[in-house]
Amino acid sequence: MKKYTLSLLVALFALASVATAQTATPTPVVASESKTEVSAAVGYEGQYVFRGQKVSDNVASGTVTVTLPSQTELSVTAYQNTRNGDASVNNEFDITLSQGYSLDKVTTLTVGGNGYFYPRASSKLGETPYSLEAFASVGYDAFLSPTATVAYDFYLKQLAVEGTLSQDVKLPFLASNWKLVPSVAAGWANANDLYPALKGKPVKDSYYYATAKVDLVYEIKNVVVAVGYRYNYLDNSDTDHSSWVGGSATIRF
Repeated sequence: MKKYTLSLLVALFALASVATAQTATPTPVVASESKTEVSAAVGYEGQYVFRGQKVSDNVASGTVTVTLPSQTELSVTAYQNTRNGDASVNNEFDITLSQGYSLDKVTTLTVGGNGYFYPRASSKLGETPYSLEAFASVGYDAFLSPTATVAYDFYLKQLAVEGTLSQDVKLPFLASNWKLVPSVAAGWANANDLYPALKGKPVKDSYYYATAKVDLVYEIKNVVVAVGYRYNYLDNSDTDHSSWVGGSATIRF
């Protein structure tokens, strides 16, 4: 599995490199006919998995996103367990701020930062109350929409690399507003201080993962509803396989 994961990542980065090698200095895209878009989404996942690592079970989420015509985007996401018996997600909420740049007609560079906040983190248990991360990604507007992302978490001292593929598949036998959206993400993460709030020798962790999803999506006007199946493969000290169902509903304004 490691060989396939690495091969996918190498192929994605090679594709991104070829696409960007002949471009000039990136500039923000300003579309005069575009307008600011605001969206609100709610979702549910049988498992909350982040970069291949399972965080908790039965998690609901809510996201508000503001996107400017200049490709500046701000989003806030909150997570909450739906069952008291599950491992706590610590009422996590994330803030992401990013800026997109058009490198050419089909290639976009996005840079930004993520803030991960855990209001119920226990200092006695050495749980991290928050973490900050910078990232850069290159996306290619073509078949399978390949995207390559590199991120660095300053608190966990973690470097993460991920490649993604996704493709809309129309379902004309249902209606024009139905489609299937299969996607796959494969990556590697290496943390040099997995529990920075704990005293003592830093805990290190390195692993590979691959996550596949397929969603059935219904879209009408400004409303998008999706439900689907997910599968995750984690290659850590112990190989782990898991699968679950999730879904979401989004309204755009």
